[in-house]
Amino acid sequence: MLSTSVAAFVIVALFFHAVRSNSTPDAREELAFAVVEQQEAVAEQKAIKDTSAMLPMIRDPGQRDAVVAKIRTTVWPEWNSLYERLNNTVLPPGSRRAPLRAAQLRYYDDLRQAWLDLADEGTVRENSNSGMNSKVKALLADAKVQRALVARLAARG
Repeated sequence: MLSTSVAAFVIVALFFHAVRSNSTPDAREELAFAVVEQQEAVAEQKAIKDTSAMLPMIRDPGQRDAVVAKIRTTVWPEWNSLYERLNNTVLPPGSRRAPLRAAQLRYYDDLRQAWLDLADEGTVRENSNSGMNSKVKALLADAKVQRALVARLAARG
């Protein structure tokens, strides 16, 4: 609830700032990105919560079908939505926030692809005792790197 209130306050403040700054096309694109960024923060926390709630199920082979269903109906759509929404929000050429956007997109893409691959692996039931395949492990490792990069870039402002 607090994060929603903070996000609403930030959105209003950003809107006020954009109106005061004569609203050039570049300023409007920066504002649109900032608004989406705030929305993404709230949606990402929900995706992380839903993902975390599913993790104990992954360790139980008897839950394989439930895990696949949860990935396909909840987890993957959330990460895909995060990616698509940010991907459809452009920044003006030369924006100092472009590296942040690129890192966020890669982070979301890594996670959505990893979850889809896990669901496919669970559906096919190949290598049921091998755990995650190397592609999924690589995607999750890269997602961790991208998340750290996002945090560093966001801290710079």
